[in-house]
Amino acid sequence: MTTAPVFRTLLGELPKWMGRASCAADDVNPDWWFPERGGPAESGADGALAKRICQECPVRQQCLEFALAGREFGIWGGLTEQERKPPRKRRGRPANHLAVVR
Repeated sequence: MTTAPVFRTLLGELPKWMGRASCAADDVNPDWWFPERGGPAESGADGALAKRICQECPVRQQCLEFALAGREFGIWGGLTEQERKPPRKRRGRPANHLAVVR
């Protein structure tokens, strides 16, 4: 099973780079890239396998940019949805607030 029919159903017309993606190969399971949201599979064996495949993918950058632009669910460009989120700004005082002011 290729991922192309899955993406075509979800997106309508496929971006051309998706046809060159490593995850579009016949011998991969598309479920590896779409684990249960926030579930253990996202960081488990399937998620790790998907990320390894992404590391060697010729279109990894385009994939990541696509996910960042559209807030896509799943593993895209080698990163989970959580990993693609920007770090939250710290609230309160900066780290040096422990200094005593006299």
